[in-house]
Amino acid sequence: MHLTYLNETDTEINEEIFQQILTRLKEIQTNPSEKPETFEVELLLTSDEEIQKLNKKYRDKDTPTDVLSFPNSLPGKGLPSQTNSLGQIIISLPRAQDQAKDLGQSTEDELKFLFAHGLAHLLGHDHQTPEEEAAMLALVYKIINRQCSKN
Repeated sequence: MHLTYLNETDTEINEEIFQQILTRLKEIQTNPSEKPETFEVELLLTSDEEIQKLNKKYRDKDTPTDVLSFPNSLPGKGLPSQTNSLGQIIISLPRAQDQAKDLGQSTEDELKFLFAHGLAHLLGHDHQTPEEEAAMLALVYKIINRQCSKN
C-alpha cells in the first residue's frame, strides 16, 4: 500500500508512523479480494482552519473536526471504483494535539488512531449506529494493535 503524505503544518511529523499503520493493515487484512498493498492512500495534515473549510464545504458543518475521510469507492464497498486510490484522509494536527493532551497520550498515538479511523472509513466502515461504532472501533484498535477499552 502506497502513502502519499503532505504536512501543511509547521510541526514535523514523521511519515513513518503512518507507514507503520499501513503495514499493520496489510498484516491483518483477511479478505483476499481487498489487496491493500496495491492501493494508494492520500494523507494531509492541516490546520483547524483548513479542515473547518473542508468540513463546511463537503459536510455542511461549519466547525473544525479531527479527521475527514473521502473514499474513492462505490457505496458500501471497500474497493476503489476507477483508480487504485482508496481515498483521502485529512487530519487536523492542532485538534490531534489537543485530543492527545486531553487523553493523556502522545500526539503520535492520537495521529495513529485518527489515521486508522480514516482508513476504516475508506474501507467502507461507519459509526452511525452503536453496532457500527463498536465494529469500527474494534477494527481501528486492531489496526493500531491496541486493546479496545470500549466494549
